[in-house]
Amino acid sequence: MKHGKNWRNAKEQVDRTRSYSLAEAFALLDRMPKSKFDESVDVAVRLNVNPRHADQMVRGTVVLPRGTGKDVRVLVITRGPKEAEAKAAGADMVGSDDYLAMIDKGWTDTDVIIATPDMMGELGKRGRVLGPRGLMPNPKVGTVTMDIGKAVREAKAGRVEYRVDKAGIIHCGIGKRSFAPEALLENATALFTELVREKAAEVQAITAHLQSAKSVVLADYQGMSVAQMTDFRVKCRAKNVVCRVVKNRLAKIAADQADVSVLSEHLTGPMALIISADSQVDAAKVVVEFAKDVDKLKVRGGYVDGGFLDAGQVEALSRVPSRDELYAKMMGSINSPATGIVGTINGVMSAVVRALDAVAKQKAA
Repeated sequence: MKHGKNWRNAKEQVDRTRSYSLAEAFALLDRMPKSKFDESVDVAVRLNVNPRHADQMVRGTVVLPRGTGKDVRVLVITRGPKEAEAKAAGADMVGSDDYLAMIDKGWTDTDVIIATPDMMGELGKRGRVLGPRGLMPNPKVGTVTMDIGKAVREAKAGRVEYRVDKAGIIHCGIGKRSFAPEALLENATALFTELVREKAAEVQAITAHLQSAKSVVLADYQGMSVAQMTDFRVKCRAKNVVCRVVKNRLAKIAADQADVSVLSEHLTGPMALIISADSQVDAAKVVVEFAKDVDKLKVRGGYVDGGFLDAGQVEALSRVPSRDELYAKMMGSINSPATGIVGTINGVMSAVVRALDAVAKQKAA
């Protein structure tokens, strides 16, 4: 393919054998040939996440301190006193029924739509029009709010939305070619700071789960379909068990912070953490039972009472009666002969002893 002079000139200025700092990259961009229009400057950040799992979906907003270089048109859908607040904050269009009727006819001539929560029932009916264009208000990105004034000011000041794509990459515009290198650097730093903050919040959430855990099971989920994973999460919630699919690097940091670093060396490959804060056996029961029907889910180990369990020990633990099962068995034996009660107790105690012995041996090793 034949390229023009400007393209060849730009290519000659880039040394592909070295890495550039952000400051160097923006300074180099400023020296490159420019087009006849003010080009947008985008950054692509590879997060190495799998957005098929809700735990790894990264989405949010950030206000760029130097703005976006664009004149953002803001539509506010609301009624009553919030209309005056939106106009005072600088919204370009404010209303409700008139604009809803226009959207019904396919009108989408705006950059951002902000709405109060009471209007989402009406906007939800227009999802087929607004959704594909990225205009549907969402509380996660601050476009569904009662603080209309703040939302409008942020949108006008340069708030941008980012969302990881199916390849685990975030694409986000941070300005225009006409921006000074220092302005682009400041905007890029604001974006990266927000991404790091989200990562820290994820680590804190995992740490909290591990600190309160009575048992943890590590399971390999590679090859499971989205439907199977969704079904597995439903079964976990039914037992009050948490299923977290996270990057191993973040999980290792959380394990160290929660003082369960014994898990760290076993966090390799696609791994899910199944955590129970109520029982030593429920997490093992859920995983082992589900794996009987879905062979793609494989037990890799577990953690109970300060010790690491291998896959075989986790399966043995899953056979120990839970608190509810034990209660039902004991109640069923009350009206039975004494030999029935003794048999129930002996059976339960044998299972408990085998599981605890496995943990004790692991801790001693």
